[in-house]
Amino acid sequence: MHRWLVRTVANLFVFAVTIPVARQVYGADDGAFIGFTVTSWTARDGLPSEAISAISQDRDGYLWLGSSAGLVRFDGVRFVSWDALGESTLPESIVNALCISRDGSLWIGFGNLGGVSRLRNGALSSYTSQDGLPPGGIRTLLEDREGTLWAGSFGGLARFRNGRWEQLGERHGLVGATTVDRLYEDRRGNLWVATSAGVLRRNPRQDILERTDAGSYRARDIIEDSGGAVWVTGQPQPFRRLTSATVSDSTPQGSGAVYGFRLLRDGQGKLWVATLGQGLLHVPNPSWGNTRAERLTQQRGLTSDWVTSLFEDREGNIWVGTEAGLNRLTVIRAKPVVTSAEFALQTVRAVTATRDGSLWTGTADGLHRLWRGRSQWYRERDGLPSATIRVLHSDASATLWVATGRGPVRFADGRFSLLPLPTGVRLDRIDAMTTDLQGNLWLCDFTGIYRWKDGALTELKIESGRHTTAIYADSQGRVWIGFRGGGLVMHQDGTFTEYSATDGLSAGAVGAIHEDTAGTIWVGTFQGLSRFARGRFVSIASHSRSLGGGGRLTAIVEDGQGYLWLGTDAGLVRIRRDEFDKAAGDPAYSMQYRLLDVSDGFEGRPTSQGQPTSTRSSDGTLWFVTSRGLAALDPRALREYPRPVAPVIERILADERAFFPESQLSLSPRTARVQIDYTSLSFAAPSRILFRYRLDGYDQSWVNAGNRRQAFYTNLPPRSYQFRVAASRGDGVWMESPAILGFAIARAFYQTTWFYAASAGIVVLALSGVWRLRLRQVRKQFSVVLAERERLAREIHDTLLQGMLGVALQLHGISETLNSPLSTTKGRCERARDNLEYYIRETRLSIWDLRSPTHETRDLATALHETIDRAATSAVRVSLKVAGKPRPCGQVIERHMLRIGQEAISNAVRHAEATHVRVELGYDGTSVLLRVSDNGRGFDPEDAAHASVAHWGLRSMRERAEQIGGHLRLTSTPGRGTEIEAIIPLSE
Repeated sequence: MHRWLVRTVANLFVFAVTIPVARQVYGADDGAFIGFTVTSWTARDGLPSEAISAISQDRDGYLWLGSSAGLVRFDGVRFVSWDALGESTLPESIVNALCISRDGSLWIGFGNLGGVSRLRNGALSSYTSQDGLPPGGIRTLLEDREGTLWAGSFGGLARFRNGRWEQLGERHGLVGATTVDRLYEDRRGNLWVATSAGVLRRNPRQDILERTDAGSYRARDIIEDSGGAVWVTGQPQPFRRLTSATVSDSTPQGSGAVYGFRLLRDGQGKLWVATLGQGLLHVPNPSWGNTRAERLTQQRGLTSDWVTSLFEDREGNIWVGTEAGLNRLTVIRAKPVVTSAEFALQTVRAVTATRDGSLWTGTADGLHRLWRGRSQWYRERDGLPSATIRVLHSDASATLWVATGRGPVRFADGRFSLLPLPTGVRLDRIDAMTTDLQGNLWLCDFTGIYRWKDGALTELKIESGRHTTAIYADSQGRVWIGFRGGGLVMHQDGTFTEYSATDGLSAGAVGAIHEDTAGTIWVGTFQGLSRFARGRFVSIASHSRSLGGGGRLTAIVEDGQGYLWLGTDAGLVRIRRDEFDKAAGDPAYSMQYRLLDVSDGFEGRPTSQGQPTSTRSSDGTLWFVTSRGLAALDPRALREYPRPVAPVIERILADERAFFPESQLSLSPRTARVQIDYTSLSFAAPSRILFRYRLDGYDQSWVNAGNRRQAFYTNLPPRSYQFRVAASRGDGVWMESPAILGFAIARAFYQTTWFYAASAGIVVLALSGVWRLRLRQVRKQFSVVLAERERLAREIHDTLLQGMLGVALQLHGISETLNSPLSTTKGRCERARDNLEYYIRETRLSIWDLRSPTHETRDLATALHETIDRAATSAVRVSLKVAGKPRPCGQVIERHMLRIGQEAISNAVRHAEATHVRVELGYDGTSVLLRVSDNGRGFDPEDAAHASVAHWGLRSMRERAEQIGGHLRLTSTPGRGTEIEAIIPLSE
């Protein structure tokens, strides 16, 4: 019995448990079907039509499906109908036959009105009966080794050579309107034709079809087995086997009364038979005398028992089309072992191997032992105090320790003996056990941690309230204890040392502890994997890609080939120890690993309801406790997955407009959204294929996309890009040659160089204009400041300075009359005082006007009278004459006119040596005139123009006149006096 199990495990990845009685499944008559996982697709999965009549694979790797709703392309994940591909319209929707020719053309045979279409390099050509095809729907297409394409229909047979169709008739051996169901070419180049009247064969050296037997029956399909015999299926005889010497009827054992519809011989030489209503038959060895069959039906996962098409792809997957969907049969690395119903219902909690070659399994209802091919159960009647097994442990002496629901038990010499515990002590909830180098037994119970030494039980005082989940004694005498709340305690030489996340240990409950052959300690937690080295832990998070994104780690075992096997929520992960070093030292490193999950036949997940959860038996088999029982693996016989083919970039969607890859792909300006669809045409486990991509010119590094097969970008700048996408099987190894697609986004007019240059010029001009405007504003402000300074200078000159000069003249006059009577002198002093007070008031008014310009209450004539009174002296007479009707001129005009008059009168009195100064103020309705003339000595105006310092008063008067919109006229002749006239226009 044990030899049979080892032989099975050597070739398979076995799931379930060891068995007391096993049956040979190979050749079973009850419909057993093993060795393959079945994956199905229906309309709910996006399949446009569930009735699949033909399947083929092109040179790129795409699967093409012929259905009642037309042609469909499939990449293992997505179904795309012909209409969605944006190609030409097919002449008919029902596709019955497909063929990929050696030049890469896809030939499509239609089943209703008939006809054939050829898709080559994106161009579609169609042919009908008018082009030489036989009438009726096309049933089959085949290209022979000479490159001739053959088409069979309800109305006969035709071939396509030299660019034209030729229908075969009586001269070729085809008599009457014979329906051709199938075409097949054997290894010798003979063309076999399955017709409604039997089987015909064409010798390549002769252009004629010959009957192969005398019988008349409807042949559905033809296939040649590995021994050279030709199998024919049809009616009324389900199977007929033809050899060069004999024709015999043969029905595979276990097939029952079935009638085959389609036949397929796979790459392993196995025969597959599609039936209409009785499922799928698998004949592992179709050689004569050993034709037992296995059956797959709808009850066992097939979408329907009406199987209409069969195909094997490049990776060895078998594709089965039915009337209700598409099915994929993949050779698994695991097959279930048939077990007794009694054992299959048990909950497995622990597994361990002892040095005598026994494999012990602890369950919720007993202890099971497999030893030397014999299977045996142990329960209460066999000496166990309780059949509830929680923990198993095998020590160095091959003694088995069993933790039951009623305490720890030792199994030795074929007997169970309960560990004698002190009175009052109950250890019935043990979570883990181990023995150290001295043979002392360590027991981790719900109530605490104990050590059995020299027949005495001692409780070890560790922090209370911490529940243990794992314990392990290594080869150096250290004992490692893991806790449910996270953290580890290591005992060595009587001292406990604690480790936590701050010491590099992965967080989360400790699920497993293991020492490898190099003496390295490995700890699996619910959040990662840790390795102890040089007094510190180094960890990798379990959710990272380096561990397959597996989540909790509940098992660690070594396979003797340098690999560690980890039980995770995602399945079983195999890694090399040196890969861990690389990943731990470089977070960016993508660790190479192997994941075995449901696609490999691994059903359920590793669990940790007891300890230990994994072991390696003496024959090298690895055993894991799972939610479905016990899993066994022979790592030496594990098949490797084929490397994924290079990714394929399918199309670009630019703002929902589809573009297909081409050498010079240019997208329109202002493209906002870009979607790039890509895929990898590997069908064994497409969901496990991972992708990463990078858009050169935009992405700084690779973008990990997981198993998503689309990349999205928004608002890409206009430029040229190269999109790269690489694929991985999910084991950390990436394809060296990524798929590359170049494209460019055109520039809008406002994104072109000339627009940038023009915009830059406009900006420069705008800035220049702003600068000029600002400069003008600053100059204006500066001119205002200068004007204010000049006004201030004029005000000082015309008020304070003139007043001081007047007082100086009066004081000079007083000094000349010191010899005069006192009354005269006193009068002149009083007048000088009055003049001084007047000019002080004028200065105050000027300052007040600088701060807040307001007008005095006096009118212009009155102000001039006061000026004349203070300017007049005994030697100079000053008179005023007002002509016209006085009218208000405004504060600004009257102030400037007054200052002009003051300056002119002062100059005449002080410099003209005149005896009479005449002041005239005239109003004519549109202007006001102020004229000051004297009979003094006069001067030359040309000389005055160059004497700016001496004649500051003349300049000030002229500026004042211009500021209020008027002009100043000076008339002077030496010896004949001077006249100053200011004319100021008045607004209406």
